[in-house]
Amino acid sequence: MEKVSVIVPVYKVEKYIRRCVDSIVLQTYKNIEVILVDDGSPDQCGDICDDYANKYSYIKVIHQENRGQAAARNTGVSFSTGDYVTFVDSDDFITSDYVETLVGLVSRYGTDVAIAGFVYQYEDKPIKHSLSNIDEGFMSTEDVLRSMNYGSRGMGCIACVKLYRKKLLEQYPEPEGKIYEDLATTYKIIGAVDKVAWSSKKIYYWMQRKGSTMHSMFDSKHLYGLTAAQEQIEYLKTYYPTCVLSGKARYMGKIAELMSIVLHSSNGRDRKDNYFLLRDRMIYYDDVMTDPLVKRTQKIRLMSIKSGYWLSMAVFYMHESIKKRRN
Repeated sequence: MEKVSVIVPVYKVEKYIRRCVDSIVLQTYKNIEVILVDDGSPDQCGDICDDYANKYSYIKVIHQENRGQAAARNTGVSFSTGDYVTFVDSDDFITSDYVETLVGLVSRYGTDVAIAGFVYQYEDKPIKHSLSNIDEGFMSTEDVLRSMNYGSRGMGCIACVKLYRKKLLEQYPEPEGKIYEDLATTYKIIGAVDKVAWSSKKIYYWMQRKGSTMHSMFDSKHLYGLTAAQEQIEYLKTYYPTCVLSGKARYMGKIAELMSIVLHSSNGRDRKDNYFLLRDRMIYYDDVMTDPLVKRTQKIRLMSIKSGYWLSMAVFYMHESIKKRRN
């Protein structure tokens, strides 16, 4: 039975950490170790983690100075002893068969990476249990890269909801001191394998809350997301040229994602200045608007950015409202 290391970076999540760790403790797959990396959290998270380690022998805690989520994940990998590694963010939680599902996939299809589905979970909404039909199989590297970039098959570029052979994470550590570190790394890991096991089963609850990277105040550090997306395009040009168009879609998708942060977090003049900052970086607009694989809702948001500030505000607020109702 393969050993799996579950790595949890912990920072300022006192309200959520117990639910996260409790969901890991309840795993049906028992050959696991849990590594909680306290990234210098100023609240009670470190003490809470220590309490869990004292109660469960397979939980270990690493305390370090605050260096960011990427550094916390890298630290966890360096201390891990599992054959495979999976990441769970400390404000999220997982189903009881999360590890069992991912291990089953790599076992059945003989892969070094497995990917499954996730659910957007809002703070003010009841937990949503997915009852949809489940598909699974294996996919080529190119198909996975395209699916992640287009957001099809429920896939994304996030580090979580995936199981990795440990050596891949050692070969491709996340860039420290950056946000959107998973966008900068995941495509390289996928590009290093021949195939990936995949399931549509939704086994991860991704919290949508104020204070997370996706819902923080916009500033210059967010622009690294565009840098990472552009670096992926250059990588695809060299190694997977048939996926370049999907990389451009991912870049423009990041523009829309950052614009949503701008319109919800900035005020007055800053909001308008940041709007123009992002609009001026829409370098793949024509490619994406003529790409039949880009979702219609994405194209509408991008069209609104091109059309003007006030229209984009209205469209983005409407999009967020609809997304929240659906989830």
